[in-house]
Order: sequence, then C-alpha cells, then structure tokens
Amino acid sequence: MSWKVHLEWVVLILLWAGWAACYLFGYRAQVRQIAQVRAALIPSHQKMEQYSALIREYPNPDQGLEDLRKRIQMLKEQGIGKEAVPRVIQQLAQLAADTRVTLESISPLEDVPGRQGQLPEGVGKRVIELKVRCDYQALGEFLAKLEQLSSRFTVDSLSIRSDLREATGEIQAVLLLGTYGLL
Repeated sequence: MSWKVHLEWVVLILLWAGWAACYLFGYRAQVRQIAQVRAALIPSHQKMEQYSALIREYPNPDQGLEDLRKRIQMLKEQGIGKEAVPRVIQQLAQLAADTRVTLESISPLEDVPGRQGQLPEGVGKRVIELKVRCDYQALGEFLAKLEQLSSRFTVDSLSIRSDLREATGEIQAVLLLGTYGLL
C-alpha cells in the first residue's frame, strides 16, 4: 500500500477523533449549559406570560384607574352622608307614592346601637325608619321595588300591626331600612 492510502486513513481517523473530542468535550458541555440557561429562564418566561395576560386583560391601565376613580366618586355621591339624606328620603317617598303606600313618617336615625356591626374602614351605614299604612299587596310591591332604587337598602327590621285591617283594610308597618356607602 502506498503512503497516500495510509495518510488518508490517518486523516480519517484524526477527523473522527476530532469529532468525538468535540462531541465529548465541547458539544455536551454546550448542551448542558443550554439546559441550565433554559431552566434559569423558565421563571422569567412564566412571569412574562403572567404580564402578557394582565396586559390583555387591562390593555389601558390608566383608563381602568380613571374608571375606578369615577366609580368611587359615584359611590360616594350615592353615599350616606347627611347631604344625601334628602335625596334618599325623596326616593323612598316617590317609591311609596308609586306603590300605593301611605307614608306616615320617615326619619333617619342618627345612632342606632348594635346596627353598625363590623364594617370595613371607609364604609358607613345609615338607618332610616319608615312608618307606613297600606294593604299587604302594596307593602310587598314596595319591598320588591326597593331594590331597584339607585341607593341600595337592606330591610333591617319589619314589624306589622294588622289590628287596623278590620276597620280600614290596611295594615300599619314600621320598617328600619339600612343603606351603606363610602364615607
């Protein structure tokens, strides 16, 4: 055999040895390093996905904050401060007139013991006492339509005197209505 054939085999063996050395010492190390970098990037990738979801949900956060401020202002205007009492009384009086309920008296109660309960900071409650005369059906209609008012009410107490029913066909009811609002 000629020396050229041996040289080709030597070159071929050297190339294979070089490739094996690159694989063993270079490529595997790079693959390990790439795996480590990927593992280190997983938390960052997850955070970016969360941020992306937030951006899709709130594409314009400044507008969302402005909407929230307007909503808070609206809730404060619907609130229960002393300046809101005439508006609330007017709503209740109009509702009574619409439902054939005769208002005998309507009065906001200043401090009702045990009625405040555990309210979050910035939230207050106002209690309004209503004395009404009507038939049962009108009282039911009044209570049903109460939830349609712009101010939200809870019926804290309801007492009915029906001894008048025989003479006039009406009952007398005393309601304690609570309304909540931002202070």
